[in-house]
Amino acid sequence: MRTLLLRASLVVVLALTVAASARSAVTYLGAGSLPSTASDLSGLADTLSDGTPHNRLGAFGSAITYMGYGNRYLATPDRGPGGGTVDYRDRFHVIDLEISPSGSGYTITPSLVSTTLLQLPSGNYFTGLASEFDATNSAAGTRRFDPEGVVLDRSGNSFWVSDEYGPFVRQFRLSDGQLIRTLSVPSKFLISNPNANGTLELPPGNTSGRQTNRGMEGLAISPDGTTLFGIMQNALIQDGALNASNSRVGLNNRICVFDIATGNTKEYVYPIASSSLGVNELLAVNDHQFIVIERDGRGLGAGNSATVKNLYLADISGATDVSAIASLPTSGLPAGVTAASKTLFINLLTATGIPAASFPEKIEGLAFGPDLADGRHTLIVTNDNDFFYGQAGGPNVADFFYVFAFDASDLPGFQRQQFDLQPTPTMVQIFRALDTPDGVRIDWRVDEGTVRQVSVERASSTMEEWIRLTGPVTRTGLDESLVDPTAERGTTQYYRLSLALRNGKTFTTPVMPVNVGRMWLGYSLSPMSPNPSRGGGVLTLAIPKTSHVRLSLVDVQGRTVSVLSDGTREAGRYTEAIDASDVSAGLYFVRMQAPGVDLKQRITIMK
Repeated sequence: MRTLLLRASLVVVLALTVAASARSAVTYLGAGSLPSTASDLSGLADTLSDGTPHNRLGAFGSAITYMGYGNRYLATPDRGPGGGTVDYRDRFHVIDLEISPSGSGYTITPSLVSTTLLQLPSGNYFTGLASEFDATNSAAGTRRFDPEGVVLDRSGNSFWVSDEYGPFVRQFRLSDGQLIRTLSVPSKFLISNPNANGTLELPPGNTSGRQTNRGMEGLAISPDGTTLFGIMQNALIQDGALNASNSRVGLNNRICVFDIATGNTKEYVYPIASSSLGVNELLAVNDHQFIVIERDGRGLGAGNSATVKNLYLADISGATDVSAIASLPTSGLPAGVTAASKTLFINLLTATGIPAASFPEKIEGLAFGPDLADGRHTLIVTNDNDFFYGQAGGPNVADFFYVFAFDASDLPGFQRQQFDLQPTPTMVQIFRALDTPDGVRIDWRVDEGTVRQVSVERASSTMEEWIRLTGPVTRTGLDESLVDPTAERGTTQYYRLSLALRNGKTFTTPVMPVNVGRMWLGYSLSPMSPNPSRGGGVLTLAIPKTSHVRLSLVDVQGRTVSVLSDGTREAGRYTEAIDASDVSAGLYFVRMQAPGVDLKQRITIMK
């Protein structure tokens, strides 16, 4: 499977107390990382004007969101290297983050699954280049885009991104990264005179709107999926943000609330602890409480030691809607106005025990992940390394994933985001690919009472157009198959099933990556992905010669829970979707047995 994988070192579990309150069980599990010098999966082969490979993984910790199943997340890099001076194509990544018990602690293992470019319906791509703006700073006319916050919508088919340049809030299709919709942001947040030179966007160039490089840094979605919450990094210019020399002094930051269906908005004040700090993300605990990042500009990447890296629990339930107030004071509030309340939730420096000089400067991403096997919830914290990877003597800052566990007493109002994800196990019972000398053979079995027609589609990368394959379909018993003889040898190809359902709807399966024409030696069984899983996943098994192979699911005592397949298989590398939807939650093993062979891979099933 085409993935980028780096196993993190085991980090000893550290229990911590974050405030003099009842919150005493938040636990730091450890950190995993991906190297910023690695290549992403965009397929881009050119080099940017500053010498950076266009497919450099660089930084993607500006924003991260859980995708609602397994251990899968969606993450967005910001505008790329050079601070807006190069024509970097904006993109998003899909990442698996495995949190595995190991001895007395946990191992955090991230892997890059796919990369997709963000594009306009015209086919043009969004860019981090600061000069690609519309003269009126209109959302429809600008191509420059600095992604800073991301959330998946309730359907699981699209996602929302907040833009620091505009600021704008845009919706993209998950399947191909195409723009679907842009929400109208109140005019008080927008600048009137955009400029490629950020200094010229400050007064006197603009007297209202967001500060340069201080736009809508955070984006959250309510658990029911009806409302978005965007937060600025610092106060708006007209809210007493700057002194006469354009130094930051303002403390009254704004949260903008969007009703997704109607586009209607509200605004609340979020008070920042110090004008030297900035807000970089907010994560919805429920429809009125949020985890908020406040941090300084110090740490690894800035050439000094971090001082303030805090997560606050904020509450807007008693706050005043300030939509009608054109400008706020530098500090303090107008009569009758109540700001959002907040209490310290986690001091990241104290919690992790990481030395201040080694703690990344830009902590910017937050996500609630899947629950652990013991029932505790997880919180993921990521950093934006600004594409620092050692060039020109700069620091080599990795992309880190800091993982915390907490229980219900730590966040009493915690509600999980709701998703209307379409389940595949009962609809698609078999979906696998076999690399054969004649081509890639796709096998499938579907519930014919639900599915009217099946089409097999292929793409040579996740950024390219899907091609519907034609050819004879062979039926053997309940299974159907189609051979793709045109797949280029020595490449990775991507396959999916497109289903026409009898109720008139359509469904597309998750993508199946296949290494075509690669050599293998011996029997092998890959780990299943995603893991943990809510009902199934994908794994790969290699068979060097025609053999009788039994694939089963067994419990920790070795007892067979279900037989996944049992029969003679020809030599080849099989990529298969595994259905475990009827299995109770717990720890299991996928077991592969052949003459003289007995292989196992551990999986965790969640419900």
